[in-house]
Amino acid sequence: MDVEKLTPARIGFILLAIGATVYSFMIPELKLFPAPGMARIFTWHFPCAILCPSYLAVASYQALRHNMGKSAGRPWAELARMDQKLDVAMLLSVTFCILTMLTGMIFSRAQWGAWWQGDPRQTSFLLVCLIIGAYFGLRSSIADEVRRASACAGYVLASFLPLTFLIFVFPRIGKAGQTSSHPQDTISGAKLSFEYALSMSLVFATVLIAAIFIARLALRRFDAKTQHESDLLASDPTAPSARLVRPGTQPVDRDATS
Repeated sequence: MDVEKLTPARIGFILLAIGATVYSFMIPELKLFPAPGMARIFTWHFPCAILCPSYLAVASYQALRHNMGKSAGRPWAELARMDQKLDVAMLLSVTFCILTMLTGMIFSRAQWGAWWQGDPRQTSFLLVCLIIGAYFGLRSSIADEVRRASACAGYVLASFLPLTFLIFVFPRIGKAGQTSSHPQDTISGAKLSFEYALSMSLVFATVLIAAIFIARLALRRFDAKTQHESDLLASDPTAPSARLVRPGTQPVDRDATS
C-alpha cells in the first residue's frame, strides 16, 4: 500500500485491527475450561457466527430487490448490480460460516479433546455451509448472466428460511437444545466479563469494517468493468465484446437496439 493511500480512516482501521488482535490475547483465561487460554478464541468465534447470517439477510434483501426490479422491468444494468451485491454478500457469508466452523472446531479440540463432537450447533452450521456452498455451484453452472442472476436470486430467497431455522431455531429446541455443549445464555444473560465483552466488540468492529471494505472494493471493480464495457460499446458497437444482454432475451448488438 502506497504511503499516499494511508488515509486517516485506513490508519485508524489498522490500529483498531492491531489493538483488537493484541487485546484478544491479553484478556484473562477462563479457569472453568480444561484449556483456559483457548477460551479467548470465543472473541473471534462469536462475531463470525453473527456476521454469517447477517450477510445472508443482506443477500436475501438483494435477491428480493432483483426479483421485484425484474418484474417492474428495471434496466439490466441495475439488475446486474443487484446481482453483484447479492454475490458479494453470499461470498462474505460463506467466509464467515467457514471461520465460525474452524474457530469452533479449534475450541472443541482444545476443550473437549475432539475436533468434531456431533454437537447440534456444529451439525446445523455444517448444513448451513453446504447450503451456501450449493449457491456457488448453481452460479458456476449457468453461463447466461440473466438466467444466472434470476436462478441465484430465487435460490437465495428459497433458502433463507431454512438457513434461519438451522442457525437460530434448531440448536435451541427439543433434544438438540438439551444436548448441545454450547451455553444458551452466555450473551443474553450478560455472563461475559467486561474484558471478554470489550474484546468481542473490538473484534466484531474490526471484522465488520474489513467485510465492508471488501464488499465496496468488489463493487468498485464491477462498476469499473461495466464502464469499460460501455466504453467499448460506444467506441465500436460492432465489436464482439460490445454486446448487450437484456433480461429475457439473447445477447443483441447495440445497433440492433438503437
